[in-house]
Amino acid sequence: DYWTSPSLGSPFDVRVLASSVSEIRARLASHFVSVEVVVPDIQTLVDNEAAGRSSSRSNRWLPGEYHSTDQINTYFRDTAVPNYTHIASTFSIGTSTEGRDLQVVRITGGPKNTTCSYTPAPACKPSYNGKPAIWFQSTIHAREWLTGASAEVMVDKILKDYATDASIRQMVDSLDLYFLIIANPDGYEYSRETDRWWRKTRSPNAGSSCVGTDPNRNWAHRAWGGVPGSSTNPCSDVYHGSRAGSEPEVERIQQFVTQFGTEADGSSHFKLFIDYHTYSQMWLYPWGYLYSAAPHDDEHDALSAAAVAAIRGVHGKQYTYGPAASTIYVTTGDSTDWAYDPIEARPPTPDWAYIKHAYTIEGRDTGGYGFVAPASEIVPASEEIFAGLRAAL
Repeated sequence: DYWTSPSLGSPFDVRVLASSVSEIRARLASHFVSVEVVVPDIQTLVDNEAAGRSSSRSNRWLPGEYHSTDQINTYFRDTAVPNYTHIASTFSIGTSTEGRDLQVVRITGGPKNTTCSYTPAPACKPSYNGKPAIWFQSTIHAREWLTGASAEVMVDKILKDYATDASIRQMVDSLDLYFLIIANPDGYEYSRETDRWWRKTRSPNAGSSCVGTDPNRNWAHRAWGGVPGSSTNPCSDVYHGSRAGSEPEVERIQQFVTQFGTEADGSSHFKLFIDYHTYSQMWLYPWGYLYSAAPHDDEHDALSAAAVAAIRGVHGKQYTYGPAASTIYVTTGDSTDWAYDPIEARPPTPDWAYIKHAYTIEGRDTGGYGFVAPASEIVPASEEIFAGLRAAL
């Protein structure tokens, strides 16, 4: 079970049976590859993480706990946002394969009207309020629990501190912020209840007993389906799906973002697109499918440098940054390449968005916890990601 993808010249993480370590070490040593056991017993981390899980039967919401999709959606829809209706609203952009809402929290100092149509398919068309729009999504990979947990703490802080923190008030009043906290609710719930290491969606695959598609290889970018960068095998963790945008979760986000409208020059009203993952402590930008530089590489590099500096200033965590393909590995059909895909590359079509600043964040940590961070990591991670977000605005 590869936790980070194998690549030449840099370390990668893989989960194995403890009984296999000696054999793996010997085989890799014969190829001059060194092995370090980072986590001797992953069950210890799982047990520590479980101590921070909120009971699925509980209606309470506390920062610093791992909540279910229903608990998160209910808290923001019924408790948090109703106290701040002058700046916030919630709505669903559609449903997942198993019928779970893809709930978005919108926070802005401007008008918040959003028209939703459910014929022929669930879709919401937000009303552009004249302010630069920001899209932030997390937990598109099911086992990356820390992303959703820290994102919900960040959103809660923005709401609660609006009245007392002048910098947050200025941010909210000048922008139109959209937060999709659980972008893959079916996979996330399956990871919570059945298979902690589950990554993909839960959609069936015709002709295969293997379930699910990697939602971050499924975006309708011109490189969708490319290998390497994804897989044609439905059993693979990086299976790209039967077609671009085949997953309802991906399709609804694409539909929502592209319906938001464009400026006179053809660029999107969305000025920043962030897809928040764990782990590896990286801030990545296009391209994911090519090693060559994207047209706005210098701007991407400068903003990324500012963001990782802001993150480092919170708890001292060191993030690396750079183009995704050369910094981490090649990906095809990923979210940020789709969001960025510049107007210079091809004329606008209904399934693309030209958002100059599109970034993937790989949050805490660098392997000590991997995907199973204890709940004590949630609030610090939230503080870091909020610092990075603010630096990017």
